Amino acid sequence: MSLEQRLRELGLSALLPSAEGGDWPGWIPRQGGSEGEGGSGSRSGSGSGGGRSGGSGVKELIGSGFVRFADSAARTLRGESVTEVVDPLAMDLLRFLYDSYFRVECIGRENLPAEGPVLVIGNHSAGMFPWDAMMAVVAVNRDHPEGRCLHNLAADLIFRVPVVGDWIRRNLGAEASPTNLRSLLAAGEIVGLYPEGFRGSGKTFEHRYQLRHFGNGGFARAALGAGAPIVPMAIVGAEEACPILADLPLVAERVGLPYFPVTPTFPWLGPVGVVPLPTKWSIRFGEPIGVEGAATPARVRELAEEVRGTLQGMIDGDLGRRGSVF
Repeated sequence: MSLEQRLRELGLSALLPSAEGGDWPGWIPRQGGSEGEGGSGSRSGSGSGGGRSGGSGVKELIGSGFVRFADSAARTLRGESVTEVVDPLAMDLLRFLYDSYFRVECIGRENLPAEGPVLVIGNHSAGMFPWDAMMAVVAVNRDHPEGRCLHNLAADLIFRVPVVGDWIRRNLGAEASPTNLRSLLAAGEIVGLYPEGFRGSGKTFEHRYQLRHFGNGGFARAALGAGAPIVPMAIVGAEEACPILADLPLVAERVGLPYFPVTPTFPWLGPVGVVPLPTKWSIRFGEPIGVEGAATPARVRELAEEVRGTLQGMIDGDLGRRGSVF
């Protein structure tokens, strides 16, 4: 199906040129035998060099991205599930951040099993935006030798943010719930989870890289039930990328957020203040932790503490080995 047809199907035909004529929008690539195809990209088809090209390049990339976003938005409004793995446009952006901006060094990817359910447990230190979860997606999806993909689970608050929430749902994962966790593990997927939650992403700079409480150990119970080995994932560099100097709880309560961070750039620079600093990152995958035994309360607590202790040790080791923050 052409992008033109897809826009019409989504009820966005008003964005197309009228039937009476006029230039074809340069950001929508023409496909499939339409008048004007083959060089100009316009309805009149006049001039091979003076019209707008719709075949390739930046305009097609933007057009394709727009239609993917429109498709996702329309399906969300209809109440349909949007569960595709990272689309090419988003992956290009994430790769740039991974390779050129954060210059991520990935260690231990071979510790991710080649098949079967896996639960990846990471430290959470993203500040105002889940940059750490994004980089974890690239670390697994792009380079896993068996082509496996990471499915992150995130707090439902993230998905209620207009536009951003839908983009995260489409490209990074699903809402963190026991049902979603059990379903993904039952399907044999690699699932990424950050048990610290907002306690981790909202901690101030003086507490950086100090793991918070892992909740009630629900992740350990799910791993035991599914027989899914747990792979600890230590992320170093993200705490300095978005250093939180203070939290304003009264403001957070007023705007309905779990915390309201004050950083060197936010809220002073407005939306630009959420852009992270270009720190040097490392992502280390530890050896899988076995999940033998029944999911008794004692075993769940024991496994959760074992995972937390192992992860804290990995973080401390990488901090001791790294050089400059940048």
